[in-house]
Amino acid sequence: GGRAAGQVDSVQGDQERDLERAAQKIQALQRGRKTREILSANDLEGARDIFLARQAQHDRMENPLELLRGAHKEDAVSKEADRKILVEAKQHLDKHMKEEEEAAVAMQSLFRGFRDRKVVRVKREVADVERRTKTARAIVTSHLEQQDALARQSLFTGRTTVAANYLASTPARRGTNTRARATRAAPGAVVPPGGNVVGGSKKLATPTLVDKKAIMTDLQKRACFLLEDITRKWACSYARAIELQPGAQNSKELRFVALFSKPSKEEPIAWPVVRVHFTVAADFETALHPSVKYSVEGERMVYDTATDLGRRFKESWLDRVVLDKRAIRADMALLSQKA
Repeated sequence: GGRAAGQVDSVQGDQERDLERAAQKIQALQRGRKTREILSANDLEGARDIFLARQAQHDRMENPLELLRGAHKEDAVSKEADRKILVEAKQHLDKHMKEEEEAAVAMQSLFRGFRDRKVVRVKREVADVERRTKTARAIVTSHLEQQDALARQSLFTGRTTVAANYLASTPARRGTNTRARATRAAPGAVVPPGGNVVGGSKKLATPTLVDKKAIMTDLQKRACFLLEDITRKWACSYARAIELQPGAQNSKELRFVALFSKPSKEEPIAWPVVRVHFTVAADFETALHPSVKYSVEGERMVYDTATDLGRRFKESWLDRVVLDKRAIRADMALLSQKA
C-alpha cells in the first residue's frame, strides 16, 4: 500500500512539473510578444524604461516565496532574453536606417539628373531660338540689301532712258506728246493717230481688287462683307483685300481668297503676299455663329470661326509665311548669282 501511494505521488509531482514548465514557456512566449510590440512602437531608450517599469510592477506583485525560488535562474534567462531582444532591435534599426539612407541617395540622384536635364534642355532651346533669329535677320538683311540695290539700279536706268529719249526725239515723238497733252487737257477724249482730239469716248479704268466685287452675286457680296468684318480684327499691320477664288464666279460658291501684305515707306507695294482661303457656309445670314472655314497658305490645317480655336487668329501665322517666302527668294537669288 505504501509503495502504490509513493508511485501516485511521484506521478503527480511529474505532472505538476510538466505543467509548471508549460506555463513558464507560455509566459515566456507572451513576454517575448509583448517585448517585440514595445520595441516596434518605441526607440531603445523608451523600450528600456518600459521594461524597467514592468519589472518593478512584477516584483511588487510577485509572491516573495516564489520569487526566492529560482530567482537567480530566472534573472539570468530574463537578462539573456532582454539582451537578445535589444540586439535584434538594434540590428533592425540599423537595417532600416541603411535602407532609408539608400533611398534618400537614390532620390537625390534622380532629382539632380532631372535638374541637369532641364538646364540642358533650356540652354538648347535658347541656342536654337538665337540661331533661328540670327538666320532670319540675315535673310531679311540680305533681302533688303538686294531690294535697295535693285531700286538704285532701276532709278539709274530710268534716268538714263529719259535722257536718251529726250536727245533722240523725233516728229513722231512730238506727235505722241501732243496727243498726251490733249488727253490730259480733256479727260475722257480719244486721240486719233493724227493727233486730233475726239470727244465722247469714256476712258477705261484699270481694274483693281475693289472692282472685282462687281462680278459677285448679291449673296457673295454679303459674304464678302462678313469676311471683311472678320479679317479687320485679325492683322492690324497688314493691308488686305478679298476676292473670289478662281471658278467661284461660275459656280456661285462662297469661296474667297484674302490677300495680306505689309506695305511700308521703303516698300509701298509690299512683297510677298500671303493668301488665306475662305469657305463661307450657305446659312451664314441665319446662323447664330456663322461657320467660316479658312486655311493659311502653305498649311493643311483648316480652322473654323465657329470654334474657339478658329477665332484665335494670330498675326504671327502671316509673319511666318512672309519669312519663309523671303528666305526662298534669298536662296534663289544666291543660286542665280552662283550660276
